[in-house]
Amino acid sequence: MMTHWIVGFTRMYHGQEYLCVGYRNYFSQRQGRDITIAIIESQCADCGATFQCTHADTEKLQLRRRCDNCKAKGVPVDSKRGRKRRARVRAEAV
Repeated sequence: MMTHWIVGFTRMYHGQEYLCVGYRNYFSQRQGRDITIAIIESQCADCGATFQCTHADTEKLQLRRRCDNCKAKGVPVDSKRGRKRRARVRAEAV
């Protein structure tokens, strides 16, 4: 099966570098065929720790940006955490 990931090469995705470190074969019951899954390594966008994730070419390319300790589903990586919005004070009509 042709894969877009080659062991030892890196790919940039949304400004983050990912390195393919290996492959794993998986038999998909739903599709009824073998699927090659790439094992990918990257650095966490928040703490910098190295983590691994997987990607199959049958999926849309959506790679994890954070490690298991820092994961925050739906929160953008570049958001400013801990910063609260101040409520606007409306001037009362006299």
